[in-house]
Formats: sequence, C-alpha cells, structure tokens
Amino acid sequence: MNSKKGDHPRQSRRERRIERRRREIVTVAAQLFAAKGYAYTTTKDIAEAADMAEGTLYNYFEGKRDIMLAILNEMCVPIDALLQNARPLSTRNDFVSVVEDGLEIFVSQVDFTSALFTEIWVDDTILNDLIIDRLQYIGQAIQGFITKRIEAGISGSSIPRS
Repeated sequence: MNSKKGDHPRQSRRERRIERRRREIVTVAAQLFAAKGYAYTTTKDIAEAADMAEGTLYNYFEGKRDIMLAILNEMCVPIDALLQNARPLSTRNDFVSVVEDGLEIFVSQVDFTSALFTEIWVDDTILNDLIIDRLQYIGQAIQGFITKRIEAGISGSSIPRS
C-alpha cells in the first residue's frame, strides 16, 4: 500500500474494530445515561448492554467519566463540521439554515443530547469546561456573523431573505 507524502495511513483492521467497539459502547452508554441517569448507570450496566465483560470495557475506556467525555466528543463532531463547512453567512437565510442544521443535529442525537444535558443539570462540574468551550466556539461564530453585518451597515430588517 503506497501513500503520498502528507496522507494519513489507512487504519488497520484491528484499529477499525477497536473504533467500532468504542462507538458501540458510547452509543449504549448514551442510551443508558439518558434512561437511568449518569449517577445510576454503572460500568457493569454499560458492559452488559454492549455484550461484553465489565473488565473488557476498561480496555476501551478508563471509566464512566471517560465514556461521558466520549459522548460529548461524538456529539460535537457533526456540530464542529457544520460550523467549519458552513458557507459564508451573507444572508439571513444562511444564518437561519446553520441554526436549523444545528438543531437538527441535536434532535437526531437525542440519546447523546439527553445524557449530556441531564448530567449537566445534575452535576455541572463533570463537563463544565468542555461544554463552555463548545458554546463559546458557537457563540463566536454567531458574534462574527453579527459583527460583519453591523460593520457592513446592514440592519436586521435590511438583510436579504435569500
């Protein structure tokens, strides 16, 4: 297998299997956290739902907190991609489209969303810094859009609809 300079080597079969298994664990954990709550879900519950021994779970994650952080990262990947790949926000509809797409991501990942927001509500220290970083990133994108419109002298009522 030849790869060009700067290309990332393809993952081995083993690496792909490990990644698939990690995603399975994250998915079942999110469902359990959403249904039972983070505090009431054990690593044994997660392992059973993922059809593995509890000790095997620790080959993939250090513990329950590590799994919760993986849930956050899993949820943020499509949101980050949305913001990075969004076309320039030159119209009101462009802005509305990005917001709608973001909400659609949250809704499509209801187990992840529910698990995260439920846990933050109960214990805001567990993910506080990571959530704040993500919200600041989104806030900066929105602020940039508004600032550019103000600098261009375009008021909300004069922004073209399409």
